[in-house]
Amino acid sequence: MQKPLLGFWQIFNMSFGFFGIQMAFALQGANVSRIFQTLGADVSNLAIYWLAGPVTGLLVQPLIGHFSDRTWGPLGRRRPYFLAGAVLSTLSLFIMPHSPYLWAGVVMLWVLDASINVSMEPFRAFVGDMLPSRQRTQGFATQTILIGAGAALASAMPNILTEWFGVATTAAEGVIPDSVKYSFYIGGIAMFIAVGWTILSTREYSPEQLASFDKEESKDAGRSETAEPQEKSASYFIANAVSLLMVFALGSFAIYRFDMAPELYVLTVTAGLLGSLFLVHAIVRATVQTIRNTLSLIFLVLGAGLIVLAIMQAVSTPPNPGGQSIDPLARLLLGLTSGGGGLGMVAFGILVRPPADRNIVSHIMTDLVSMPKVMQRLAVVQFFSWFSLFIMWVYTTPAITAHQYGSSDPTSEAYNQGANWVGTLFSTYNGVSAVWAIALVLISARINRRFAHGFSLSVGAASYASLYFISDPSMLLIPMIGIGMAWGSILTMPYAILSDALPAKKMGIYMGIFNFFIVLPQMIVAGVMGPILTNFLGGQAILTFFIAAASWLIATLALFLVPGKPRPSA
Repeated sequence: MQKPLLGFWQIFNMSFGFFGIQMAFALQGANVSRIFQTLGADVSNLAIYWLAGPVTGLLVQPLIGHFSDRTWGPLGRRRPYFLAGAVLSTLSLFIMPHSPYLWAGVVMLWVLDASINVSMEPFRAFVGDMLPSRQRTQGFATQTILIGAGAALASAMPNILTEWFGVATTAAEGVIPDSVKYSFYIGGIAMFIAVGWTILSTREYSPEQLASFDKEESKDAGRSETAEPQEKSASYFIANAVSLLMVFALGSFAIYRFDMAPELYVLTVTAGLLGSLFLVHAIVRATVQTIRNTLSLIFLVLGAGLIVLAIMQAVSTPPNPGGQSIDPLARLLLGLTSGGGGLGMVAFGILVRPPADRNIVSHIMTDLVSMPKVMQRLAVVQFFSWFSLFIMWVYTTPAITAHQYGSSDPTSEAYNQGANWVGTLFSTYNGVSAVWAIALVLISARINRRFAHGFSLSVGAASYASLYFISDPSMLLIPMIGIGMAWGSILTMPYAILSDALPAKKMGIYMGIFNFFIVLPQMIVAGVMGPILTNFLGGQAILTFFIAAASWLIATLALFLVPGKPRPSA
């Protein structure tokens, strides 16, 4: 049975929730560096404070994808997660601008990012669920249009409130300005209403209907709807686990021994996290239940002990010699090491117990190492695409305020004017992305999707590089056009290409796994860009955009390795 074509308003309604999601995401992207600097963060540490985004994406999106593929209830398959994420995100947006300390702001960023991810991940799979192949570019483009509109409004919100309504854009040292606070309130309300509209206006297909549709689409795409991933041997997972855990141990020791930048721990911890996932699956595959129960108990006890130690450190950590308090970054890393390690051990103890057929880690790891070829090649494109984006989100505010406005003091008028202008610039590129998404629907009906995406990324790379050579802030609007074209394509074309290669019953989990290659480059940026900025770029944040430009050019070249597909029929 063929999946029916949907009308414009049906596609609009099922995508409208992304308008609110992107308002929340854009408010975070345009203002969190400003909030952190207001609360005392050093610019060289911003990337590590931003680690919340990639880590929560790495953990939350595959889990939500896995569970939503297996969910069916009164609200359907994906909509329960839309609702839960919207409620949590709204509450987080109300609370975050009232953070009194830097550590509180960092914690709220973790909560906000996790909440946004709960809603956002199922929306990607939703298009694959609801639309036939030839309408998926239109579906993802509609999401991009709404993403652009929501982000444009949210990014400009502080400036709008200041210029049109006279809301204060400056505040006392360590206090978030009212223009930012009110923007977060508006964003929270908008997200709840937009996601609620999609929940109420869209009815999902039943699992039986989706199975019937997928059978027909599998024939058209030349794939088997009954094919299961080819399981790797336990030794494959053990070898990968040992390699990654050695990188974690030896890398962490080297960073400590040679007094290297603490941000580099992000890379070793990432390797340790991935190695632990491989190890869990290897243990589940290769051991009997009694051994798994014993290992589970050991790790639960050790993890609980580390959590208690972290709490004691947080409560009773003495000042440094001389009466000075411990550096906030050092305190944060100390807490993450003890508390995060404890939580990791507890999680390991819980996850290692169930047998393979009921073990969520086993399911995710099996799918990860058995990705379709199209997905494997697109993963490289996504990696370098999002490497650039994370550089932009972290460093645009300090780059523009210092390079074009001549101030790095968050309490100065010049800095806050520059920070507000960054909101306008972000609004511009998001607005352009919405318009360009419409053009992509027409272009992809006539030429290969890969070429359309490659052209967009190339224009964006040139636009990144041009930021350094512009001194007049108003002229920065011009490169935002090219960046908006690339952003619109990144949000549309990879998902349109990927969804045609995925079976319906695994649409959620594969979309979640695809997110690995969005968050891993962000974690690398968080680990290396601070030291690069300090040691090689002289602290000039504007120079990071040359690295961002190079990354988008690499993504463009990687597109030629993605297997092609005949253009969809109109």
